[in-house]
Amino acid sequence: MVDDPARVSAILDLMAPLHPAERVEGWRQALAQGEWQHLSEGLLRDHYDPRYDKHRSRHDDGRGQIVALDGLSDLDAATGRVEAALARMTAGGARPAADPGDIRAAVSDL
Repeated sequence: MVDDPARVSAILDLMAPLHPAERVEGWRQALAQGEWQHLSEGLLRDHYDPRYDKHRSRHDDGRGQIVALDGLSDLDAATGRVEAALARMTAGGARPAADPGDIRAAVSDL
C-alpha cells in the first residue's frame, strides 16, 4: 500500500460511491499526507469491518466457534485453542451452548 499511493487512490475512487463524501475526503487527506495508520484504521473501521459483519449476519449458520484470545504472545497456546474449537465443530456439528468455560473474551493487545 505504501509503495503505490496512486493505486490506493484508484481504490478509493471505486469505494467513493459507498461512503459519505466527508469520509472519503478524510481518507484522501490521510493518503496525501502519508498517514498510513490513520488511513488503515479508517478503512478497516468504516469500510471493511461493517461489510464483514453484514456478510457474517447473512451467512452465519450458527455452527462456527468463537476463538478469542487475550493476545498473541503465546502462539502455541493460541494454536491449541483454535484446534480445540475446530475439533468441537467437526465432532458436534452445532455450536454448543455458551458456558463460562467457553472461549469468549475479546482479542486484545495484539
